[in-house]
Amino acid sequence: ADGDSPCKRPPKAVAIAAHLAEKYQQLLAWHDKEQCWYCYEAEAPGIWSEESDIAVGAVILAELEATVGPIFGSAYLADVVKLLKHKLLRKRWDERGDLIPLIDGVLRKDTLELLPHSPSYNLTWSLPIRWADRSIGCDPIKTWMLEIMKGDRALVEVLRALLNCVIFGRANYQRYLEAIGPGGTGKGTFFRLATALIGDKNVFPSTLKNLEENRFELAPAAKAKLIIITEAEKYGGEVNVLKAITGEDKNRIEVKGRQQKCGDGFTFKGFAMLSANEPCQNADYTSGLERRRLSVPFSVQTPPELRRDLDEEFQPYLAGLLEWVLTMPEAEVRALVVNTNKTVPTLAKVRGEALCDANPLADWLDNCIVLDPDSKTYVGVDNSERTADWLYANYTVFMRQTNGRPIGQRRYTKLLEDLCCNQLKFSGVKRGRDRYGSYFTGLKIRTDQDTAPRPITGSELPEPPDTPPPSNPTPVTENEDVCDGFVTAQTLDSDGCDGCDPFLEVNEENENFSAQRADLEPTPTESHPSHASVTTHHNPSHPSHERDYSTFPHRASDNVQAKRNLANKIKEQLLVAHSKEELTAVKQKHGENQINWVWHNLLTEGEREKLRALALTEQLDLLSLAPGAEAAQVVFAPGDKVFHAEFGEGIVEQQIRDMLFCRFACGKRSPWVWEVRTT
Repeated sequence: ADGDSPCKRPPKAVAIAAHLAEKYQQLLAWHDKEQCWYCYEAEAPGIWSEESDIAVGAVILAELEATVGPIFGSAYLADVVKLLKHKLLRKRWDERGDLIPLIDGVLRKDTLELLPHSPSYNLTWSLPIRWADRSIGCDPIKTWMLEIMKGDRALVEVLRALLNCVIFGRANYQRYLEAIGPGGTGKGTFFRLATALIGDKNVFPSTLKNLEENRFELAPAAKAKLIIITEAEKYGGEVNVLKAITGEDKNRIEVKGRQQKCGDGFTFKGFAMLSANEPCQNADYTSGLERRRLSVPFSVQTPPELRRDLDEEFQPYLAGLLEWVLTMPEAEVRALVVNTNKTVPTLAKVRGEALCDANPLADWLDNCIVLDPDSKTYVGVDNSERTADWLYANYTVFMRQTNGRPIGQRRYTKLLEDLCCNQLKFSGVKRGRDRYGSYFTGLKIRTDQDTAPRPITGSELPEPPDTPPPSNPTPVTENEDVCDGFVTAQTLDSDGCDGCDPFLEVNEENENFSAQRADLEPTPTESHPSHASVTTHHNPSHPSHERDYSTFPHRASDNVQAKRNLANKIKEQLLVAHSKEELTAVKQKHGENQINWVWHNLLTEGEREKLRALALTEQLDLLSLAPGAEAAQVVFAPGDKVFHAEFGEGIVEQQIRDMLFCRFACGKRSPWVWEVRTT
């Protein structure tokens, strides 16, 4: 029709895009690497926050409707938004790292000077706190911290230093908090306090299982200022991701629907806190994890009737808490977080206990090993008969005893060296190798006589119970036993129970020798490759029974087979001894308790007679030279053949006065009074 006006067209998309780009240059930015929009002060003052295409499109739509009018379609809007991406492109996002953004400004980290907000800082995070509210202080929070730390002000300063690390992002310290304690001790409250301080949007909660096994878990954690890991005691696998994020290592990042490229990854610049109701168990025993862990005990439980809403109660004091945390000198923070063992003695002990709880190898070292600079102990193999001689044999028995699973011998040697030299810094412990195999100097397997403190926890061993006083002695005659019951713990050549040693006692009045005998029922002993099985009998009314090896005082195992093997090994070492010195060495090696058990339970009376005679070899020689002493006639020479009614043919090894030391074809080797004849 003649009155119709021509249709209006919107301006060119490129022109309107240029106009909007100039207007929104300080308010919108397109992040090329992350392929998303960033909007300034959309969520918090002074902060750039991530926005979706729809949200930015809505802003541009409102601008077009106000300037152009409703004369365009969706294609026109899409063209303008696409052009704005090119005009507002940011290839790099250089965020100021020397500032702490708050609601009412930004703080300089070095001077704590408050500056006004500016989009040029490119800050993407902030604390939900007003710096102007700090004058109220934070005394209630300090009082609460002192309560949960049992009044230890040094531990309160450690908590303060940890919050400082959260705010400043001190990833370069390469440490993480491990808060250990039962429920209701303040762990959760402290973690929520740290969350309120840094801001909920800057915290990434997770678990060790998700962190280690979910390949997409690290994508949202990359921008977090604080990673909180809960229920850590329930995970027992590898912790490689935990070590990577707390060690400033490059971490792989994978986002769903986006192809990974060379160079993709991130280095975590925040802090990590881990919570557990009991010591964490994992598969990493190396120094890599131990040097990062800072264990703090939470052990003061609040009764249910006294619990209150501390989150709401502490909210007004967050600004004062922030000032208290930020004013802590960096040198003091480093000393408390990095050099904790030296600056906080309380945590040094806690670290040792936590290490033993988390690392079975350290637990074995603390229980079964003594630091001795003069000792040289071989690693050996898994042999239950060598638990008193070889480190690995002792370790495997300990692990089976504690229902654990031993690691392989090769890995054991490496981890023991790492534990002693790198984690515990034992200066006197070194690993070596010779033609007999690997060994460690400075480590000695603990015996019953060792009273040295535990090498890791430093705990003193309990004193052994005092031996009850002996009963009143009775006159000793030639045909009487000089003492009954078990032999007291003495060396082979020392005085024993009421003047009688485990092998022989001298009657000073008539120079007759009376041997100590145990009033025990002889039972069959286990056969040994080098000794024939010997069975002795007692009162016919009591039939013989299998020896109960479970009562043998094994120092490292409750396994009956291990006790049987060691007991028979000690018996063999006693029987093959050729001198008093060798007997003394055997007893010093195994301890009085084990020697006494073997003496009463495995040795026959004839074998005891041999040991008594051997223990007094030197004394007999002296007596034979006394005035008036009659020299014994030498009848047998080494190598002479003899015959015994019970043991058959044998060969004389040595004659000492009226005693013959013979070895019989059946394997028996014992001293006998002249009950043999030449063949």
